[in-house]
Amino acid sequence: MNNKLKWIFLYGGLGWGVPFAFIMYIIREIEGKPIAFGSLPVFLIICILAGMFFGAMIFKFTSNKKSAN
Repeated sequence: MNNKLKWIFLYGGLGWGVPFAFIMYIIREIEGKPIAFGSLPVFLIICILAGMFFGAMIFKFTSNKKSAN
C-alpha cells in the first residue's frame, strides 16, 4: 500500500472516524436515544470515510507546508 494512502487511512479513517463514531454512540446512549437497528454499521462507515477525507486534507496541508520550507 502506498505510504500516502496508508497514512490517510490510518490517521484519518481509523484515527478520527472510529473515535468520533464511538463518542457519538456513547452520547446517544446517555441521552437515551439509541441508534436505530442496523444503522450503526452505516454510521461507522460514514464516519470512517469522513475521517479519511479529513486525513487527506491534513496530509495535503502538511505536504504543502513541508515543500514550502
